Amino acid sequence: MPWLAMAIALTLSACSQVQVTVPNPRLEVPELRGDSGMAMTAGVSGAHVYSATRDGSDRPPEMDEPSALGAFDLSGGVHYSPGAPLQIGIEINGIDGYGASTILKFQIAGDGTHGADVGNLPALIYLRAGGVYGHKDGDQNGTFGAGGYHWKGVVSGAYVHAGASMGYRLAPHALLYWGGAAGQYWINSEINQDPHPSTGDAGGTYKRGDSGRAYTGGIGAEFTWTRVQFFVSAEGTSYDYKHTKAKIDPFVHAGVIITP
Repeated sequence: MPWLAMAIALTLSACSQVQVTVPNPRLEVPELRGDSGMAMTAGVSGAHVYSATRDGSDRPPEMDEPSALGAFDLSGGVHYSPGAPLQIGIEINGIDGYGASTILKFQIAGDGTHGADVGNLPALIYLRAGGVYGHKDGDQNGTFGAGGYHWKGVVSGAYVHAGASMGYRLAPHALLYWGGAAGQYWINSEINQDPHPSTGDAGGTYKRGDSGRAYTGGIGAEFTWTRVQFFVSAEGTSYDYKHTKAKIDPFVHAGVIITP
């Protein structure tokens, strides 16, 4: 069955990709809780997978044509507001690889969720900084190659996002909002291949750096109660690195905020 052979080949090839999931700049809800206290978040948002090479076991690996493809990311966070307009938090994320970030939000207009009424016009700015890490290793020379060729690949990155959003409270439990964000990325990839003891293959260490930018715009809605808020937004993101092809993808950003 040719289709089965193709599926197996693609699966095995994907197992040798050295890549990591990188969060996109995203649209943030413009209302904070409106008083001092904690907020816990969980959600799914747009991201892209940066792949340093299609096969880290190739000798030597092909690292001149990395790729970036749209994906989704899962995240969870804990945030604290020392006062009405300010919130600082820590988030963890990752599907393919691991990531963490700190995020600072400042509500520059309007009331917070705990005191908002119909007609509220909130506005918010935010800054997010974080890093990601992914790794892969194996023991072959090529996808279907002989064993005994140990290798390990690592791709790590750092990013900064900044954005703004504003909204209008249509009803006591419904907020419409819109806005945009931008991000800057720095990626470093490294593949180490051990020498083979009997073939004379010397192995080696291969490195590559990259940087890129991304821009996001969108519109969303939040459905609010005193202690729990649900949100969903439709977003479009363009992202481009120096060594990848530029892409524009649609995403859905959705999640829950708990403000005990």
